Amino acid sequence: MILLKSGTFEIKLQDAAYKLLPQEVLIILQNERSSQIITSGKLHIFLMAFSIDYLFQNDLETFSWLISCGTVRSKWYEEEFEAMVQLFKLVCILNKSKKPGQKIELQHIMELLLFKLASVYTNQVSDRVSKTGRREKLTVQFHLLLKEHCRTRHNVGFYADKLCITAGYLNKIVKQVTGHTAKKLIEQRIVIEIKKQLQNKEWTLLEIAEQLGFNDLSSFSTFFKTHTSVAPSEYRSQMGNRF
Repeated sequence: MILLKSGTFEIKLQDAAYKLLPQEVLIILQNERSSQIITSGKLHIFLMAFSIDYLFQNDLETFSWLISCGTVRSKWYEEEFEAMVQLFKLVCILNKSKKPGQKIELQHIMELLLFKLASVYTNQVSDRVSKTGRREKLTVQFHLLLKEHCRTRHNVGFYADKLCITAGYLNKIVKQVTGHTAKKLIEQRIVIEIKKQLQNKEWTLLEIAEQLGFNDLSSFSTFFKTHTSVAPSEYRSQMGNRF
Protein backbone atom coordinates (compact mmCIF):
# COMPACT_ATOMS: atom_id res chain seq x y z
CA MET A 1 0.00 0.00 0.00
CA ILE A 2 1.43 3.39 -1.05
CA LEU A 3 0.24 6.81 0.18
CA LEU A 4 1.69 9.85 -1.56
CA LYS A 5 1.68 13.09 0.44
CA SER A 6 3.81 15.22 -1.91
CA GLY A 7 5.84 14.92 -5.11
CA THR A 8 5.05 12.42 -7.86
CA PHE A 9 5.59 8.68 -7.92
CA GLU A 10 5.44 6.47 -11.02
CA ILE A 11 5.62 2.69 -10.95
CA LYS A 12 5.52 0.18 -13.80
CA LEU A 13 3.98 -3.18 -12.95
CA GLN A 14 3.54 -6.30 -15.06
CA ASP A 15 0.36 -5.18 -16.84
CA ALA A 16 0.16 -1.42 -16.35
CA ALA A 17 1.92 1.74 -15.22
CA TYR A 18 0.60 4.07 -12.52
CA LYS A 19 1.42 7.71 -11.77
CA LEU A 20 0.52 8.90 -8.28
CA LEU A 21 -0.15 12.53 -7.38
CA PRO A 22 -0.49 13.98 -3.87
CA GLN A 23 -3.37 12.53 -1.78
CA GLU A 24 -3.54 9.42 -3.93
CA VAL A 25 -3.31 5.85 -2.69
CA LEU A 26 -2.19 2.77 -4.59
CA ILE A 27 -2.95 -0.79 -3.51
CA ILE A 28 -0.74 -3.46 -5.09
CA LEU A 29 -1.39 -7.18 -4.73
CA GLN A 30 1.45 -9.34 -3.46
CA ASN A 31 1.87 -11.26 -6.73
CA GLU A 32 2.59 -8.07 -8.72
CA ARG A 33 6.17 -7.20 -9.68
CA SER A 34 7.53 -3.75 -10.50
CA SER A 35 10.08 -3.15 -13.26
CA GLN A 36 10.54 0.61 -12.98
CA ILE A 37 10.01 3.39 -10.42
CA ILE A 38 10.36 7.13 -11.18
CA THR A 39 9.99 9.92 -8.62
CA SER A 40 10.06 13.70 -8.89
CA GLY A 41 9.60 16.75 -6.70
CA LYS A 42 9.85 16.75 -2.92
CA LEU A 43 8.81 13.17 -2.31
CA HIS A 44 6.89 12.39 0.88
CA ILE A 45 5.57 8.86 0.73
CA PHE A 46 4.25 6.22 3.09
CA LEU A 47 4.69 2.51 2.31
CA MET A 48 3.20 -0.46 4.09
CA ALA A 49 3.20 -4.17 3.24
CA PHE A 50 1.18 -6.90 4.90
CA SER A 51 0.73 -10.53 3.98
CA ILE A 52 -2.37 -12.47 3.10
CA ASP A 53 -1.86 -14.17 6.47
CA TYR A 54 -2.73 -10.91 8.18
CA LEU A 55 -5.90 -10.46 6.13
CA PHE A 56 -6.92 -13.99 7.09
CA GLN A 57 -6.92 -12.95 10.74
CA ASN A 58 -9.42 -10.15 10.09
CA ASP A 59 -12.97 -9.99 8.78
CA LEU A 60 -12.53 -11.35 5.25
CA GLU A 61 -15.92 -10.16 4.00
CA THR A 62 -14.76 -6.58 4.63
CA PHE A 63 -11.59 -7.07 2.59
CA SER A 64 -12.89 -9.26 -0.23
CA TRP A 65 -12.83 -6.21 -2.52
CA LEU A 66 -9.03 -6.29 -2.35
CA ILE A 67 -8.91 -9.64 -4.11
CA SER A 68 -11.58 -8.66 -6.62
CA CYS A 69 -10.12 -5.32 -7.63
CA GLY A 70 -6.47 -6.18 -8.00
CA THR A 71 -4.20 -3.13 -8.19
CA VAL A 72 -6.20 0.02 -7.47
CA ARG A 73 -5.28 3.71 -7.56
CA SER A 74 -7.59 6.25 -5.97
CA LYS A 75 -7.74 9.94 -5.09
CA TRP A 76 -8.77 10.58 -1.48
CA TYR A 77 -10.38 13.60 0.16
CA GLU A 78 -7.88 15.56 2.27
CA GLU A 79 -9.54 14.68 5.60
CA GLU A 80 -9.61 10.93 4.82
CA PHE A 81 -6.05 10.98 3.52
CA GLU A 82 -4.70 12.76 6.62
CA ALA A 83 -6.51 10.28 8.86
CA MET A 84 -4.74 7.42 7.06
CA VAL A 85 -1.39 9.19 7.38
CA GLN A 86 -1.85 9.45 11.15
CA LEU A 87 -2.74 5.76 11.37
CA PHE A 88 0.38 4.92 9.34
CA LYS A 89 2.50 6.92 11.78
CA LEU A 90 0.96 5.15 14.77
CA VAL A 91 1.69 1.77 13.19
CA CYS A 92 5.35 2.78 12.69
CA ILE A 93 5.69 3.95 16.29
CA LEU A 94 4.06 0.85 17.78
CA ASN A 95 6.00 -1.48 15.49
CA LYS A 96 9.24 -0.15 17.00
CA SER A 97 7.98 -0.07 20.58
CA LYS A 98 9.06 -2.66 23.13
CA LYS A 99 6.59 -1.72 25.86
CA PRO A 100 4.19 -4.31 27.35
CA GLY A 101 0.98 -4.70 25.37
CA GLN A 102 2.57 -3.30 22.20
CA LYS A 103 1.40 -6.25 20.11
CA ILE A 104 -2.25 -5.81 21.12
CA GLU A 105 -2.14 -2.05 20.49
CA LEU A 106 -0.58 -2.59 17.08
CA GLN A 107 -3.25 -5.15 16.22
CA HIS A 108 -6.01 -2.68 17.08
CA ILE A 109 -4.47 0.16 15.08
CA MET A 110 -3.91 -2.10 12.07
CA GLU A 111 -7.53 -3.26 12.22
CA LEU A 112 -8.69 0.36 12.35
CA LEU A 113 -6.45 1.24 9.40
CA LEU A 114 -7.72 -1.67 7.32
CA PHE A 115 -11.36 -0.97 8.11
CA LYS A 116 -10.84 2.68 7.15
CA LEU A 117 -9.16 1.61 3.94
CA ALA A 118 -11.97 -0.82 3.18
CA SER A 119 -14.73 1.70 3.85
CA VAL A 120 -13.23 4.28 1.48
CA TYR A 121 -12.39 1.81 -1.27
CA THR A 122 -15.71 0.01 -1.07
CA ASN A 123 -17.39 3.27 -2.03
CA GLN A 124 -14.82 4.35 -4.62
CA VAL A 125 -14.39 1.10 -6.51
CA SER A 126 -17.83 -0.49 -6.17
CA ASP A 127 -18.42 -0.31 -9.94
CA ARG A 128 -15.17 -2.08 -10.63
CA VAL A 129 -15.99 -4.83 -8.13
CA SER A 130 -19.32 -5.47 -9.85
CA LYS A 131 -17.55 -5.90 -13.20
CA THR A 132 -14.95 -8.42 -12.10
CA GLY A 133 -14.61 -11.67 -13.97
CA ARG A 134 -15.63 -15.17 -12.99
CA ARG A 135 -12.22 -16.18 -11.65
CA GLU A 136 -12.07 -13.20 -9.25
CA LYS A 137 -15.58 -13.87 -7.99
CA LEU A 138 -14.81 -17.55 -7.49
CA THR A 139 -11.65 -16.60 -5.60
CA VAL A 140 -13.62 -14.39 -3.23
CA GLN A 141 -16.18 -17.18 -2.74
CA PHE A 142 -13.35 -19.61 -2.04
CA HIS A 143 -11.90 -17.31 0.63
CA LEU A 144 -15.27 -16.96 2.32
CA LEU A 145 -15.74 -20.75 2.32
CA LEU A 146 -12.23 -21.17 3.65
CA LYS A 147 -12.93 -18.83 6.53
CA GLU A 148 -16.01 -20.85 7.44
CA HIS A 149 -14.64 -24.39 7.03
CA CYS A 150 -10.84 -24.20 7.40
CA ARG A 151 -10.81 -25.69 10.89
CA THR A 152 -12.06 -29.07 9.71
CA ARG A 153 -11.86 -29.08 5.89
CA HIS A 154 -8.31 -29.23 4.57
CA ASN A 155 -8.87 -30.64 1.09
CA VAL A 156 -9.07 -28.52 -2.07
CA GLY A 157 -11.71 -30.89 -3.42
CA PHE A 158 -14.18 -29.91 -0.70
CA TYR A 159 -14.07 -26.23 -1.71
CA ALA A 160 -14.11 -27.06 -5.42
CA ASP A 161 -17.25 -29.16 -4.94
CA LYS A 162 -18.92 -26.28 -3.08
CA LEU A 163 -18.15 -24.01 -6.04
CA CYS A 164 -19.15 -26.65 -8.62
CA ILE A 165 -15.72 -26.68 -10.27
CA THR A 166 -12.77 -29.10 -10.31
CA ALA A 167 -9.94 -28.95 -7.78
CA GLY A 168 -7.44 -28.35 -10.58
CA TYR A 169 -9.40 -25.39 -11.91
CA LEU A 170 -9.78 -23.91 -8.43
CA ASN A 171 -6.03 -24.12 -7.84
CA LYS A 172 -5.41 -22.50 -11.24
CA ILE A 173 -7.73 -19.50 -10.90
CA VAL A 174 -6.81 -18.80 -7.28
CA LYS A 175 -3.13 -18.73 -8.23
CA GLN A 176 -3.85 -16.39 -11.14
CA VAL A 177 -5.62 -13.95 -8.81
CA THR A 178 -3.58 -14.21 -5.59
CA GLY A 179 -0.25 -15.70 -6.62
CA HIS A 180 -0.86 -18.82 -4.49
CA THR A 181 -2.73 -22.05 -5.18
CA ALA A 182 -5.87 -22.89 -3.23
CA LYS A 183 -3.93 -25.67 -1.53
CA LYS A 184 -1.28 -23.20 -0.35
CA LEU A 185 -3.89 -20.79 1.01
CA ILE A 186 -5.63 -23.61 2.87
CA GLU A 187 -2.34 -24.57 4.47
CA GLN A 188 -1.59 -20.96 5.39
CA ARG A 189 -4.99 -20.58 7.02
CA ILE A 190 -4.60 -23.82 8.99
CA VAL A 191 -1.21 -22.65 10.31
CA ILE A 192 -2.79 -19.38 11.45
CA GLU A 193 -5.58 -21.27 13.22
CA ILE A 194 -3.05 -23.52 14.96
CA LYS A 195 -1.03 -20.51 16.14
CA LYS A 196 -4.18 -18.90 17.52
CA GLN A 197 -5.14 -22.07 19.38
CA LEU A 198 -1.63 -22.56 20.79
CA GLN A 199 -1.97 -19.25 22.62
CA ASN A 200 -4.64 -20.85 24.82
CA LYS A 201 -2.63 -22.92 27.27
CA GLU A 202 -5.77 -24.55 28.67
CA TRP A 203 -5.90 -26.80 25.58
CA THR A 204 -3.51 -29.68 25.14
CA LEU A 205 -1.82 -30.24 21.78
CA LEU A 206 -4.01 -33.29 21.22
CA GLU A 207 -7.19 -31.29 21.86
CA ILE A 208 -6.07 -28.63 19.38
CA ALA A 209 -5.23 -31.30 16.81
CA GLU A 210 -8.70 -32.81 17.17
CA GLN A 211 -10.43 -29.41 16.96
CA LEU A 212 -8.62 -28.67 13.72
CA GLY A 213 -9.42 -31.95 12.00
CA PHE A 214 -6.14 -33.85 12.34
CA ASN A 215 -6.34 -37.61 12.82
CA ASP A 216 -3.60 -37.76 15.43
CA LEU A 217 -0.99 -35.70 17.25
CA SER A 218 1.81 -36.95 15.01
CA SER A 219 0.24 -35.65 11.77
CA PHE A 220 -0.65 -32.38 13.50
CA SER A 221 2.91 -31.82 14.73
CA THR A 222 4.44 -32.82 11.40
CA PHE A 223 2.16 -30.43 9.47
CA PHE A 224 2.93 -27.49 11.76
CA LYS A 225 6.69 -28.07 11.80
CA THR A 226 6.78 -28.48 8.01
CA HIS A 227 5.24 -25.03 7.57
CA THR A 228 6.89 -23.15 10.43
CA SER A 229 10.17 -25.02 11.08
CA VAL A 230 9.27 -25.36 14.79
CA ALA A 231 7.26 -27.94 16.71
CA PRO A 232 3.90 -26.85 18.21
CA SER A 233 5.25 -27.24 21.75
CA GLU A 234 8.28 -25.11 20.90
CA TYR A 235 6.11 -22.41 19.33
CA ARG A 236 3.88 -22.33 22.41
CA SER A 237 6.97 -21.99 24.60
CA GLN A 238 8.28 -19.12 22.46
CA MET A 239 4.93 -17.34 22.69
CA GLY A 240 4.99 -17.67 26.47
CA ASN A 241 8.41 -16.05 26.66
CA ARG A 242 7.22 -12.99 24.75
CA PHE A 243 4.77 -11.88 27.41
